[in-house]
Amino acid sequence: MTDPLADYRRKRDAGATPEPAGDHTDPGDARRFVIQRHAARALHFDLRLEHEGRLLSWALPKGLPLRRGMKRLAVRTEDHPVAYLGFAGEIPAGQYGAGRMTIWDSGAYEPVLIGESEVKVVLHGGVVDAEYHLVRTRGRDGRRRTISTGASGRSARCSPRPWTRPSTTTPGRSR
Repeated sequence: MTDPLADYRRKRDAGATPEPAGDHTDPGDARRFVIQRHAARALHFDLRLEHEGRLLSWALPKGLPLRRGMKRLAVRTEDHPVAYLGFAGEIPAGQYGAGRMTIWDSGAYEPVLIGESEVKVVLHGGVVDAEYHLVRTRGRDGRRRTISTGASGRSARCSPRPWTRPSTTTPGRSR
């Protein structure tokens, strides 16, 4: 069996960054998620879903879609350790993902479908309460892309322009 966190550890210097070291945990029944605001080279958001002892992760350049039927790019990234659910801090310059990482929202999710090329979940957080569908596709350039869509049945519950609000380290509490 391959190590699901090998890519995560390979990209980071544990002695130079405050990020969690990358230990795999025993799979449990927890279904937690986090959306982190990441002021790296380009500001983006990261969606992470706890699944089988690790966090499945996507970079969201423009955040999650906030209306049914809206599509946004979601780029699948390496799995992260479960300890990343609570990570907020400054990743030093020169390190992979350098920049400020804050927690924008977190909570629990209901899995509808978790597959290799398709994920459907209902997120229940302090800001977002909506169903999302992530589907792997191929772009015109042939590269793999994942599109996230606000699925039918419910819209995101949040402020009109939530991606522009000041980042927080704890959902609902400003810095």
